[in-house]
Amino acid sequence: MRITLALLLTLTCAAMSGLTAEADTGELRILGGAVHVAGKMKLDTGNFGCNPDLVYPTSLDGEDLLYISAPWVSAKRYRRNAAGMQLYWLTYPPTAQNNGMVAQGDSGWNPSLVAVLDTLTSIGFDGDLDLYELLPAYNPLVAGNAAVADLYAQYSPMDTVLKSILGEPAPREFAYPDPLGTYCFTQPQAGGFATPGLETHSSYYYDFCPFETLGDRDWGTSRSQNSHYPLGIAVHQESYAWSPLPVADFVVIKRTIYNTSAVDTLYDIALGSYVDADMGAQTNQANANDDVSGYVKGAGYEFAYSYDFDGDEGAAPYYLGNKILVPGLTGNRFCWYWNIGDGPDDYHPLSLDYGSHQTPNEKYWLMTGRNPGVYAFAPLRPLEPDVLEYEQPNPRDTRYMSSLCGSVPSAGNPNPAGRWNLAPGASLTYYSVLFAGSDLNDLKLRSQALETFIAGNFDLGNTATQPCIPYLISSNAHSAQSVEVAWHSYSDPDHFLLRHRLDGTSDWTETQVTGSEREYILGGLQGGTAYDFQMAAVYDPGANETVLESEILHCATTSSANDDATVPALNLTLKSWPNPFTAESWIRVEAWRELNGEVSVFNLRGQKVKSLHRGTIPKGSMDLVWDGRDAAGLRVGPGIYLVRADWDGSQILIKILKTVDN
Repeated sequence: MRITLALLLTLTCAAMSGLTAEADTGELRILGGAVHVAGKMKLDTGNFGCNPDLVYPTSLDGEDLLYISAPWVSAKRYRRNAAGMQLYWLTYPPTAQNNGMVAQGDSGWNPSLVAVLDTLTSIGFDGDLDLYELLPAYNPLVAGNAAVADLYAQYSPMDTVLKSILGEPAPREFAYPDPLGTYCFTQPQAGGFATPGLETHSSYYYDFCPFETLGDRDWGTSRSQNSHYPLGIAVHQESYAWSPLPVADFVVIKRTIYNTSAVDTLYDIALGSYVDADMGAQTNQANANDDVSGYVKGAGYEFAYSYDFDGDEGAAPYYLGNKILVPGLTGNRFCWYWNIGDGPDDYHPLSLDYGSHQTPNEKYWLMTGRNPGVYAFAPLRPLEPDVLEYEQPNPRDTRYMSSLCGSVPSAGNPNPAGRWNLAPGASLTYYSVLFAGSDLNDLKLRSQALETFIAGNFDLGNTATQPCIPYLISSNAHSAQSVEVAWHSYSDPDHFLLRHRLDGTSDWTETQVTGSEREYILGGLQGGTAYDFQMAAVYDPGANETVLESEILHCATTSSANDDATVPALNLTLKSWPNPFTAESWIRVEAWRELNGEVSVFNLRGQKVKSLHRGTIPKGSMDLVWDGRDAAGLRVGPGIYLVRADWDGSQILIKILKTVDN
């Protein structure tokens, strides 16, 4: 069974030097991430259920539009004992004083007893507490687990966010349980994959430990006051950004939620999108308290929004929208806001003694349209059917949660039509969007366009006729006095302007490049010097001129002062399937001109394992094969290895991963 939902969340895309996974080398890493920069929105994505920081637009001195956003997922799940037996109440309804349970089949059980059904919520970020419950497979909670210590050392740097351009490289296809047992799906694979985005970020996270580490599955300074009981979900997240102007003001996040249980259905699922804006100019350090949020209902709309109340005297003019779409399905929508510190409580969701609260899981109540505290939570989406818009009357440190759910059972209707349940092993896919505009009317137009875009399967139309923000793919040292720059553009402008400046300075030097070019070697630079590079596309020069600017990349020239004696940078790429590999790894060496050098394999201790080639490296490409053996012909063990090319005092290397032999 597969349910397709659409929850659209505007993010941003980051420029990429080489198509590789970004690694965070911290030993106890939890927050691995990347940044979208393909369009006008610069949004952080992560391998945990959280998206911190959004700047719009990227090519100017943009405005801070977002402090943090995060997915919330709620559902009901039957309770079981340590032996996996389903539990039933001895007395129903139970109370804090009379809450005995019995396992099915044990003495005292009979078919008339009511099963224990827990209402649980897993959140990417709490909103009022430093608390995370959707974590990557490799995180501080498993770092000390001796059973996975070797896996942690190998895969922690790779279990992060994989950035792909036009579908390359591809992540591993998600599966639960993982047939390789590594639960690291962000290792770049040979070949591409089908994705609608120019820039796609892929990541994977869980509300439980796939390695079966026991204990609470939450992280943060507030975890000591929180008891987290997982739903047993795995989340595959992809986010998309584009560079043509009609689709450059938003980023779409696709999340596929897997019910990893082999026996338990998740009942009455609710999907939430938490947003804390904190909007204003980047130079303003007090952005939190002067935001205003609102909501627009109706066909083509159904989005929440925020803006800076005073606009920071014109420095913060933009609005941020948050939209949830459900193509083909009918659901119930809700949106609530609260003051800082008043966020919904689910610290002890199994407790029957919850004091003054109406429920032990206030998050689930809000997400399914019930207010557990009228003095704490107010509806941002108007509850009255004939009221289509609402905006907070006073600025505040705004935070809200939009949600989407199916029909929820009640005492009078215990099994209504339209419930959203997820069977064991099944998945559901939804999309979530944050999008930007100059005012509320602009957001309304973008909201309608987004619905058309999503319903049309992300059809970009004829991109050859659309102005397009150039996307810098790479900038690589070519010689002591030159750098090669490569970029992508769907359309040909009148011309490009390749800008460069000394790193850290403010004055650009511009070189005009023909509009049909996508690579350029810029000479006349200083040897051993760091530079900034930016590409600008110029459309309709003259009175109606449009100039679209890329993100900035950094690169240094080689250190040799004698150009004739300088060996250009060597581009080394891995063409094997997969990375990781088991038996053989194919390595392609590309050189700008003929040179003398050596290509070797090293282990992480810096010891040479085997030399693959020594002598002349021809101009062009050369393919080498490593059979996973050392210089003595013995098979090496699984792990990370370095392929290194050395020539005339220069070197370049890549990481490859060898897995256990079949």
